[in-house]
Amino acid sequence: MRKIVFQMLTTLDGYYAGSNGEIDWHYVDDSFNEYAMDFLDQVDTLVFGRRTYELMAGYWPTSLAVEQDPLVAERMNDLDKIVCSRTLTKADWKNTRLIRENVKEEFSVLKKTPGKDIAIFGSSNLGAYLAEQGLIDEYRIMINPLFLGKGKPLFEGLSSILHLELFDWKRFDSGLVSLLYRPKKDK
Repeated sequence: MRKIVFQMLTTLDGYYAGSNGEIDWHYVDDSFNEYAMDFLDQVDTLVFGRRTYELMAGYWPTSLAVEQDPLVAERMNDLDKIVCSRTLTKADWKNTRLIRENVKEEFSVLKKTPGKDIAIFGSSNLGAYLAEQGLIDEYRIMINPLFLGKGKPLFEGLSSILHLELFDWKRFDSGLVSLLYRPKKDK
């Protein structure tokens, strides 16, 4: 069975974006880019909520993205993508499928289909929903070495506690730390 892996960059004080949705504080360096390419080789499907999809689709297919980061841009553009949204009516980014309803059922079926792992990038609200449904198998929380003081907290509005266990971690040259968790089985 395929795994669903949720990945999010956060601050030390737990925000995934600034108050206005800004993410210009992300630490991205050569070691992070190497990690990103390796991770993208382990997945064949990317999943986004509407807001994250609009950000990604507005950048990765552009000539600027291809010029600045050609390898990542190629992978991002070629992989299968799913956007979950009740408000979008179409998804034009190459290889993108729109899911407007029955999200839990769609992902339950998707996990059982042959293929590589499935990655959720960003998309805190979608991640929280799928986590509460027991559909996320791994959480990669990448902590940037800074405090924002205010912003959008990760998984705000969860209706229950998610018990996780740390199974790996990685430090990047920039000071970014990736903590890898999976759901705790005995809870």
